[in-house]
Amino acid sequence: MASSSSSSRKSEVEFSLPVIDISSYVSRGSSRDPRGIPVSDCKLVSRSLKEFGAFIVKDIRWSLPDYDIFHEDIETFFKSLSNTPHLQKQFGVPEEVPMTSVYFWKFARRPENNAPVKDYGVSNVTPCGFPDWNPTMDNWSFNMLGIACMVAEMAAIGFGLPVDAFTSRIHYGLHTLATIGSNLGKDVQEGTILQACHHNFNFLTIHGRNKFHGLHIWLRNAARVEVKIPVGCFVIQAGKQLEWLTGGACLATNHDIVVTKTTMDVINKMKERDCSLWRVSSSLYVHALSDAILKPLEPFDKHTVKMANDYPPVPAEYVVREYAEMRHAMQKKILEGDGSSVS
Repeated sequence: MASSSSSSRKSEVEFSLPVIDISSYVSRGSSRDPRGIPVSDCKLVSRSLKEFGAFIVKDIRWSLPDYDIFHEDIETFFKSLSNTPHLQKQFGVPEEVPMTSVYFWKFARRPENNAPVKDYGVSNVTPCGFPDWNPTMDNWSFNMLGIACMVAEMAAIGFGLPVDAFTSRIHYGLHTLATIGSNLGKDVQEGTILQACHHNFNFLTIHGRNKFHGLHIWLRNAARVEVKIPVGCFVIQAGKQLEWLTGGACLATNHDIVVTKTTMDVINKMKERDCSLWRVSSSLYVHALSDAILKPLEPFDKHTVKMANDYPPVPAEYVVREYAEMRHAMQKKILEGDGSSVS
């Protein structure tokens, strides 16, 4: 069983990410209408992404019933998967973390003219026994994507860019809903790693709330903070593609999921109530279209040698491929217990 590194524990600090209510922006209607734009909120979004690489977002459109339906299906699926070893490889059970299963659901918006798009050649694996699985996955995915797109628009405005500077690149991207199920009824203790330290290579990541907590994020100053998400809120994180488009003004933030004292307290309470001990989380990886060219946008394009070397014009799929390989190698190293972290 892997445990958290001492370097991670030493750098952990008391800090609360900003909570940004995007209701004022959402309620104004069409993004093409410049009237009534809450500029101060937009600047808070861009500043939070630049200073912290993450923040907590609240959206009035978010529906608890939608989440309940999604969560119930996913938890039932993970429970059945844990009792069906021959299906575990098909649906993704990491060998390094035997108490954890991972399921991915890919989806994308279709162009109105049905024009062929390179990214759409991927098909999902649908488990048997869940008649409403596909619409449930799609509905929750599009709920999260809607929030991420509003955040992308607000970030663009806050940075002084056209409102569609980011969304035009992600609108038809192939996005991934990642669900992770961890059976905390097994042999877990404070410090158990459920997901090793890493950063994401997509544009933005949006994390849903989890009653067992355990999500940690590294700030730009290398301080590690535990993130507690209020009811009705999500966490937004910068990914490598956003870092590329901003020339490093926004950095992709490292994060992990580790069992904490708070987690153990919740586990003990759930045991007393004879409740489920499955920790089920959902994260949406929002991607730019794979053949979209990524390069620093104005005003981030400083035309320096360092920027040209660090963020040359490349297709979005290059960022995904290069950093996916690096992340896999580093995660394996961490889980083998050397105490390193992904940089």
